[in-house]
Amino acid sequence: APSQTLSQQEIDLLFSGGEPAPPPQRQQKVDVQVYDFRRPNLISKERLRTLESMYGLLSKSMEGWLAARVRGQVELQLEGVEQLSFGEFVLSLPNPCSSFVYGIEQSSQQAVIDFGRELAFFLVDRLLGSNGPAFVPDRVLTPLERMIVRIAADRVAELLQETWQDHVPLTLKLSRFESMPDMLQAANREDTVLVATAIARFAGTASPLLLCLPFALLEKYFSTSGFQRARPARDNSPERLL
Repeated sequence: APSQTLSQQEIDLLFSGGEPAPPPQRQQKVDVQVYDFRRPNLISKERLRTLESMYGLLSKSMEGWLAARVRGQVELQLEGVEQLSFGEFVLSLPNPCSSFVYGIEQSSQQAVIDFGRELAFFLVDRLLGSNGPAFVPDRVLTPLERMIVRIAADRVAELLQETWQDHVPLTLKLSRFESMPDMLQAANREDTVLVATAIARFAGTASPLLLCLPFALLEKYFSTSGFQRARPARDNSPERLL
């Protein structure tokens, strides 16, 4: 019979004891992220979970407060808590915005509570007694409308104080209202801030509520060795929700 030439696969099979050679393994792709040495990440995963618990309770307390006053269904759900520069926070705001700036009496720092446009005009509409579809004009809030939305802003400020009272004492006092993001001077653009974003859902619409606190004010909380014992706001009883 004519000689036959063995293929490389057959030769490998003979030398491997009759078992096929294992296929070459693919090198796993490593997810590499660029580390910013100028602004290191100050929030560990464990700390982030604690912050999400704290602000999640705040969101549910504010949800109950809103539902009782707008006489309708409102859902306020925490979307996330993150570390940003103040400049990044300003860039995330719409123009015009509805930002209430609160001075923090224990320091020279300031906090910002920003209502999405749809949420702001929804509050104006409902707190004035209307129950129809809310009209959302493309303009800034009038002085009267600001006073109405401030009722909700002051409540958010109270809940912020209660949320942080076991960790960092806060006394927030309204300083001013800003409708132009570029005019917000609550911090330097490169300063680090802690931003919590909650999404309000009502009448088929979704609109954000942003809570911005300076990181410098919270430094003691993030550096304490007893961080694992940090507790969210204690009182979430139905009475306090209203």
